Amino acid sequence: TDRQAKVDFFELLLSKAGHAIKAAGWNDKVQPLKVSASDILGGKNTVESNRLLQLLCYLGLRKKLQNVGSLVDVEDQYVTKLSIAWSENGQDWTPLAAMGESKPFVFEGCGDAETIRFVPLGVAQPPRAVRHIRLQPLEWHNHPG
Repeated sequence: TDRQAKVDFFELLLSKAGHAIKAAGWNDKVQPLKVSASDILGGKNTVESNRLLQLLCYLGLRKKLQNVGSLVDVEDQYVTKLSIAWSENGQDWTPLAAMGESKPFVFEGCGDAETIRFVPLGVAQPPRAVRHIRLQPLEWHNHPG
């Protein structure tokens, strides 16, 4: 039947996705998918269905870009240095700088992907209360996170 053909397709897709994850060496980085062909067809377990789509995109891009160098990486990604700019209207941006300095102040970011870092503005605070701030990554681990 038509439904059975769809079930067979998604079962094959799930199987191949599992093999591709293993072949990419991602077994220890990617949790196994917890979705079935029936879940996908029935619109159930949409979180896992969406995760399957994301993984398929990553795997497809990784394969396509193999000769160029992969832009897709499942390793930890985080910002190690950043600057901050402020704006009152969301269009005109002024970088935070130490009092009397014109050069943007560079803030230290994280040292790993798990730690939450509090970044005090100290001497680089805006001169008044502002409506918008923009974080600009300057250096990062792997890719800007």
